[in-house]
Amino acid sequence: MPTRQSLTTYYSHIREDVNSLLPDYAENVLEIGCGEGSTLSWFKSQGRCKKTFGIEYERNAAKKASNVVDEVICGNIETIHLGERRFDLVLLLDVLEHLVDPWSLIDRLQRFHLAPNALIVTSIPNIRNYRVLKALVFKGEFIYRDAGILDRTHLRFFTRSSALKLLSSENLRVEKTLDVAVSKKNYRRFDYFTCGIFHDFLVYQFLISARFIDKYQ
Repeated sequence: MPTRQSLTTYYSHIREDVNSLLPDYAENVLEIGCGEGSTLSWFKSQGRCKKTFGIEYERNAAKKASNVVDEVICGNIETIHLGERRFDLVLLLDVLEHLVDPWSLIDRLQRFHLAPNALIVTSIPNIRNYRVLKALVFKGEFIYRDAGILDRTHLRFFTRSSALKLLSSENLRVEKTLDVAVSKKNYRRFDYFTCGIFHDFLVYQFLISARFIDKYQ
C-alpha cells in the first residue's frame, strides 16, 4: 500500500512499483480501484495498451479518472456487472483487502472477464509484519489506523500463503512475487543473519502476478 499522506496523493499515485510484473503490451487493461486513473494513463502513455478501463468507488476520483481513462465506471466492484467484457491485464492494487469477498471476485474474473493468457497483478499488505505482531503479542493491541496494514477500511487480512492461495486455481497460476520491505537495508541484513527464518516479518506488502490459463480455449 502507498503511504497515504493525503487522499489526493492516495488517489493520484502512479504505481510504478509494479512495473516489473507488468507485460510489455496488453490490448485491454482494467484497473479495479483506479483512483484518478494515473496508473492507467501512465501505462497507456508508454504505448503498452490499446484501451483502458477503470472502476472506482469514490465519486470524485472516478470523475477525474474519466478525463484520462477510456472508460470509467463509478461503483462497487462486488456489485457491478461488467457484461461480456474480457481483459488482457487486470490491476488489483491495494484492493482485495478492502472487499467483503475477494475470493468471489477472483473467481468471477476467471470465469467471465479474463482473456486467454491474461495477467492479474496485485499488491496485498502482509499482516505477518513484525510491527503488527509486536503490538499484538506484547501489548495486546490490534488498533486500526488511517493508513497502513491496519487501515480501518481493510476487511480482509493476508499472509504470504493465503495471498498466494487466493491467486491460485486450476486456471490461475502465480508467476512472480516481489516483497516490499519497510527498510530494504535492514531487511537484507536481518534476513542474512537469521538465515531467512524470519523472512516475512519485515515484509510490508506482496506484489504478485498470476497468469490465466483457459483450458477450454
